[in-house]
This record gives sequence, structure tokens and C-alpha cells, in this order.
Amino acid sequence: MGKDIEIPFADLMKIVNFANRWVYTGSLTTPPCSVGVLHQVMDRVLPISPKHLNLYKKHQHAHPQVEYTVKDDTAANGYKVMEDADNVPMDITGNWRETQKIDKHNVTYMRVDYNPEAAGDHETTTIIIAILLVVSVILTAVLAFLAVKFNKQLSAKASMEGGARESAIRN
Repeated sequence: MGKDIEIPFADLMKIVNFANRWVYTGSLTTPPCSVGVLHQVMDRVLPISPKHLNLYKKHQHAHPQVEYTVKDDTAANGYKVMEDADNVPMDITGNWRETQKIDKHNVTYMRVDYNPEAAGDHETTTIIIAILLVVSVILTAVLAFLAVKFNKQLSAKASMEGGARESAIRN
């Protein structure tokens, strides 16, 4: 196997495209799971070497937690705080949060040419289209009613004059 190439962090960050990313407001992944946290997810995943993955795990293992939270359905908020005299390493506790249900996080894809003022409000657009659809249905019904009424008047005029319907239209 080849030798891992060491790239300085500053140079590595130059290849990350921060302009193209997904942005949304969510919550912390660990208790107290506070909301209002801005998450930014890059659209390009960069590979990591096994060496760097092991360094990351080693780093997490070197930072123990005195307190950590575990799921507990008997607790008021569904979690209980554990205190461990041995200090549990982060590589054991990690990101234990369960996947949450999908809701309105207003995920936005940011790109180099993104203009926030040009972004539409999809709910407002949907409401406007629905209103226009209702108005067009009502207008179609009114026009159909008027066409039937006009046709009856022409037929009545033609029968009063004793002539054909076409002569009533000409007059």
C-alpha cells in the first residue's frame, strides 16, 4: 500500500467548496437538543484515509466525558444523565441521537450564484396558484352560463320571427 500524503489543514480547506452546500436550522444532536442550530452540509464529500480516521478515533478516545446521556423512557424528557467516575470516552458515547422525523427545516441549497432575494416562498406561491385556479373555474362557469343564456335568447328570437336560428344570429 502507498504512503499517506500529508496535506496541511490550510491547504485542505482550500479544496472544500463552501459556496455549494445545504443549510438548515435544526437542533443539537446531544442533550439538551436545543433548537435554532444552523447546520451546513457541504455538497461534496472528501475522502479520508484510514490513517486519518484512526487519528480521529484516537482523538475522540482521548477526550472522556464525565457526564453523558442515555435513552430512558421512564425519565420526563426520555433521557437520563449518567455520571461515570471512569469518564467514558467520546468514541463510545459518540453521536447516539436517534434519527428524527422529517419536518419543516427549510433546507436551502446554497450555491455560488445563489441570490437569497430571488428565493421564493413556496407556500405563498402554492396559495396564489390555488386562488388563481379557483377564480378561473368560477370564470369558466360564469362564461358557460352566459353562453347557454345567450343561446336560449337566440333560439327564442328565431322562434318568434319564425325563421331559422342563423337568421337571428345575422340580425
